[in-house]
Amino acid sequence: MAEKEWNPRYVAYAKAHGKTPEEMQASEKSNAGFMAWINEKWRKWDHIHPELYGKHDYDWVHTQFDDMISRGVI
Repeated sequence: MAEKEWNPRYVAYAKAHGKTPEEMQASEKSNAGFMAWINEKWRKWDHIHPELYGKHDYDWVHTQFDDMISRGVI
């Protein structure tokens, strides 16, 4: 069986909680925690980059956002 590929944002979420994605998934009954976490990260992004508020549809914005959450910057 092939190894499961995880969404990089979910990996960052699990890491922020000191867990692997597998451990995080096993400890939660739904994705509500992840959804709240990722929404809070976008709010922080918008605070840091107010000039980009509402412009989340650019690929480079997602690339920078993903880099920042994977490093725990936001």
